[in-house]
Order: sequence, then structure tokens, then C-alpha cells
Amino acid sequence: MVWLQHAAMIGLAGFFGAIARFAVAGLVTSIAPRGFPYGTLLVNLTGCFLLAFFLTLIRDRAVSDALRLAVAIGFIGAYTTFSTFVWELYEMTQEGHALRASAYLAASVALGIVAVMVGVLVAKQFERA
Repeated sequence: MVWLQHAAMIGLAGFFGAIARFAVAGLVTSIAPRGFPYGTLLVNLTGCFLLAFFLTLIRDRAVSDALRLAVAIGFIGAYTTFSTFVWELYEMTQEGHALRASAYLAASVALGIVAVMVGVLVAKQFERA
């Protein structure tokens, strides 16, 4: 029964994460220059930040498994998009844009690490408040 409740929470949160991803990526794509996947990059970087922030914030707190799973796996898992990231890299290389693909890969990894570090630091500030 607990498994079913957790699965339902993950699914519901995943619904909202997927909608958020669609909205953020769509907005960025509509205003950013063409030729580079800025929408996916922003979604993945903000997802790195959100996951680090949330997991750091709840680390020493009594948080239900349902909430932890719903946010980390459901919402953030549906919000971020590794498969789209890799597909975009593949397409860029197939189209002869190896330098652009390399920049996207480097920016995603390096800035993703920075986003995680910032998420941890911001969460620690909330803990002190």
C-alpha cells in the first residue's frame, strides 16, 4: 500500500514537473537565438540547482519519504531531461557542429556542477535562517 501511495505522489509531481519543463523550455526557445538548445540547458541547470537545494535542505529534517520521492524523483526527474540533452548533442554532431556540441556538453557539465554547488549553499543559508 505504501508503494502505491509513493508511486501516486511521484506520478502527480512528475505531471507538474513535465509541465514546468515544457513551459520553461518553450519560453526560452521562443526568445533565444536559434541553433543552440538554450531551453534544455536552462531546464537542466535549474534542475541541478533545485535537486541540490532540496536534498540539502531536507538532509537533517524529518521529511516523509513520500515528499522526498515526489519532489526529487517526480517533479525534478520529470523536469530535467538527460535524454533530450544527449539527443541534441547527437544531432549537432551529425549536422557537423562538433564545436557547438562540445560547447554544449562542457557548459552543461561545468555549469551543472556550479548549479549544484549554489543549490547547496543557498539551502544552507535557509537552514541558518
